[in-house]
Amino acid sequence: MIEEKIRIGRKKGIPKHRLIHYVRGQMDGSINILRFDSTANPQCSVPCVFCRKVLIKFDISVRCIGPSGESFCGNLQDDAAPVSKLTSGQKRRMHLRGDRID
Repeated sequence: MIEEKIRIGRKKGIPKHRLIHYVRGQMDGSINILRFDSTANPQCSVPCVFCRKVLIKFDISVRCIGPSGESFCGNLQDDAAPVSKLTSGQKRRMHLRGDRID
């Protein structure tokens, strides 16, 4: 979603130093992340490590559901923000075992 906004901004001729402001404005500064299981119950929807970095870079606030079912709304740099994990594909690509980044 963010990559698409970046592509559109570049196509419109937005200067590189204004691109973050442009993308943030296009997204109204926030994003809702929801995941559901097969029975339509909401599940943990915390963004992965790499998505978290991009959301922090663009200063986009997030609304998601944490691992224990609590709702979180705010910036991912907050102390109360849920902890992000690597996806299995990210672990495979980085040749890691477990959730640690060394």
